[in-house]
Amino acid sequence: SIIVGNMRGPDGDTPSLLSFDDVLGLFHEFGHILHHSLTRAHYASLSGTNTEWDFVEMPSQTFEEMAYEPSILEAISGHYLDRTKKFPENLINNIIASKDVDIGIIHTKRYIISVMDIASYTIPGPVNVTDLYNQNYTEMLGIPPISGSHEATTIDHFMGGYDAGYYSYLWSKVYALNALAVFEQKGTSDATTGNRYRQWILEPGNSKDGMDLLIGFLGKEPGLNALYSYLHLTPPGKKR
Repeated sequence: SIIVGNMRGPDGDTPSLLSFDDVLGLFHEFGHILHHSLTRAHYASLSGTNTEWDFVEMPSQTFEEMAYEPSILEAISGHYLDRTKKFPENLINNIIASKDVDIGIIHTKRYIISVMDIASYTIPGPVNVTDLYNQNYTEMLGIPPISGSHEATTIDHFMGGYDAGYYSYLWSKVYALNALAVFEQKGTSDATTGNRYRQWILEPGNSKDGMDLLIGFLGKEPGLNALYSYLHLTPPGKKR
């Protein structure tokens, strides 16, 4: 398994340095790599990400979220001229806080894309993707998109294997956040939890139903509370 990335190249005496967005992308794709490389499924067609759509992005998004863990940020940081110089605490705190910037808009746009994706494959006849996107954007965000923009044309998932399946990112996120809560409770470097995650989530592939694997790891059925907490929302029925 390999990751092919488009990272900034070296410049003179300065080596190739990653932005934090690059790090998030690397962690995300490495989650897929772990899913592929650690499989124990008997058949290639059932290994790695060859799972039901709701489970494909679960390991990748779990690992991506781990990039925000303070201990991991400190471990991977270091000045390229002196690896002993780690991120200061205030920078780590700022990186973690940046996750919440525009989080409502970001996740609403994922819902917009999911609705548009399904609509594109269910509406009979030709579909004007720009008009469809703009309509959903205005209805769900309450503001019009930037005039003259054609953001729908930048979403390659529609024709890159996620046809009518982009919604799976959202469900996978729910599963990932449930799994992440276990790591946060036990510690991201806890070997026992890591081995259980490997055995329950990464190794089986599609040889077992994804929900059964997740319940096996969690010890219970997943819920939406982890997502509400992630978005800083109050679950229905609970008082603020």
